[in-house]
Amino acid sequence: MYFGVGEVTATLGLSLFVLGYGIGPLILAPITEIPSVGRTPPYIITLAIFCILQVPTALVKNFAGFAILRFLAGFVGSPPLATGGELDTLYEIRRADSESQARRCKTSSLRRKLLTP
Repeated sequence: MYFGVGEVTATLGLSLFVLGYGIGPLILAPITEIPSVGRTPPYIITLAIFCILQVPTALVKNFAGFAILRFLAGFVGSPPLATGGELDTLYEIRRADSESQARRCKTSSLRRKLLTP
């Protein structure tokens, strides 16, 4: 045992990550629907924070810090990992006019209906 805690307590790291992963989209995902913000900035910012949080999580010396960092990693990692959307929303090459954007939404929803069981 790395932190000198019991087996049940050791599962707290994963449990807190999953808790943060569940709570994160409730708070952070609606931000992506604000037209002035868009989807790309929140996804890139939270993904960068998620990646940065992995370093202190690996280097922390006490269990309380580890548990807090695991929750925060799950929280900020949830928008890009759980609600990341499609690649065309993350990497728009040009600004589409409203007609082509509506077409893209229709084909996207149709694709999801056809590909999901």
